[in-house]
Amino acid sequence: MPDNTFYWDDDNFAHITSTGAIVRTNPKIFYQSNPTWRVSFKNNAAGSISAKDVSSATAWASAIDVDFVHSLITGALYTGYSGAVTSIRIDGLTSATPPSTGVIRLTNGSAETESIAYSALTENGTGDYTFTVSTTLTYTYAEDDTAQVENTAPVTRTLDADIDDSSAATGLIDVAIDADTSTFLSAVGSNQFVAANFELRGLDGSGNVIYYAAFPVTLVNTVDPDAGGVSPAPASNYYTKAEVDSLSSAPFADTTAIVKGSADATKLVRIEADGITTATTRVITMPDEDITLISASSTKTLTNTTLDANGTGNSVSNIDVEDLSDGTDGELITWGADGSPATVAVGTAGHVLTSNGAGAAPTFQASAGGGGYIDSDSVKTDNYTILDTDTDKRFILGRATAADKTFTLPTLADNLNENFYVKNMSGYLLTVVGEQIGTDAVEAGTTTTNITATGHSAVVGCMFNMTSGDEAGEYRRVSAVVDADNFTLESALSGTPTATETFELREAIDGEYSKVYGYKEDDGFRGTDDTNDEWTTL
Repeated sequence: MPDNTFYWDDDNFAHITSTGAIVRTNPKIFYQSNPTWRVSFKNNAAGSISAKDVSSATAWASAIDVDFVHSLITGALYTGYSGAVTSIRIDGLTSATPPSTGVIRLTNGSAETESIAYSALTENGTGDYTFTVSTTLTYTYAEDDTAQVENTAPVTRTLDADIDDSSAATGLIDVAIDADTSTFLSAVGSNQFVAANFELRGLDGSGNVIYYAAFPVTLVNTVDPDAGGVSPAPASNYYTKAEVDSLSSAPFADTTAIVKGSADATKLVRIEADGITTATTRVITMPDEDITLISASSTKTLTNTTLDANGTGNSVSNIDVEDLSDGTDGELITWGADGSPATVAVGTAGHVLTSNGAGAAPTFQASAGGGGYIDSDSVKTDNYTILDTDTDKRFILGRATAADKTFTLPTLADNLNENFYVKNMSGYLLTVVGEQIGTDAVEAGTTTTNITATGHSAVVGCMFNMTSGDEAGEYRRVSAVVDADNFTLESALSGTPTATETFELREAIDGEYSKVYGYKEDDGFRGTDDTNDEWTTL
């Protein structure tokens, strides 16, 4: 229940009685008292008094002070802010120490400004403070935008958390006032009575004042505060009643730091709980030993710890070869018949790894031989031009390849009676092309199948390859020579080349070179059988 009720004529901006008469005496408020004052907003239309609905206000604030003097401590935002915020960090507040509760005024680069009440602050370093707020910002602010803190604290200040607006629809607002403050005692000094002003403001969602009540009051001093002596105010910050109440009962808001450093009080620890599922309590169980917490990026050695990678949703990743235990050079990792890890013993030089069937580990054994017509292997993983000396060899595009590749045969004149073996084991397209016999550029009139190039050197059967433009890398066989300036392709290009884009012409690989063996598919050569020793002429 309120200790006092004050009626406010909102139409005529006046402090009135319940019947509408003007009040001409000032209410008194005593040092160290904690009254609840009810302000009853009224409509006064032609002398008819009725309750005023003030429920459109989303927040309320109240204060008592002896003057209207305001000073500001100016700093800059430590980082940018927008939308809903619970804290604001400001640095550069070196001209004075901010009050423990108060108001912050923000101004952005577009000169947009708004004021936000804060209920607590934490000092991070000299002139660097984090202010506890609970609001949704109207504007967006960037790092280093101007931030100002009200430096003149009133005699009393009551923020929205301590104002009851549950009956705002009938005009009733209850304000809990804490008159046990050092600013109250400083204001009255050695005087018994001091004139002051009470105000109550109702704010909309953008922080604009939409309801306002104000009337004069009298501050009343006491002869013997605190029964013999007033405890000195803290050197800088002090706790309000609301803050003390919040600290005296658990659970605490996760914005509150609960531990500070013994050597450096600016080092704080708090526990973040907002990531927990709604209506759920998570338990941290402390083992019976001293521990040091580790994070995902910590470098720590775990001893006697089992990592269950087979559990649902579990995995162990990013294990490099260097992370494995040391072993014996030449051994391979395998699994035994019982499923436990084992190694394959080192083999003899020249032996090959041979499967021994299900239930038995593989071993290194002498090669069974076969395919004696090939001298040696040459595994490639990139484009490769075969040398004149690379004859009677098998050229393999290996599995380490990561894209389509091209093998180019050596000079035709030097290799008319030589054999070349080509096999694709990569899973990508392998194209085999002959010696380059000419280069040129397409001209106007070119289509996807007809190439116009004045004085071209194309012959029927040679390979055409675009070397620039969107069709670069597309090989097609020349099927007909129309005239000295035009020739036709065996199949259409993916698009029409643009005039001045370049192309090359290469020897056909069939009927010119003695033998080229491999597997052919579409416009290139793709091996599909890793075990097939039967090579066919391309």
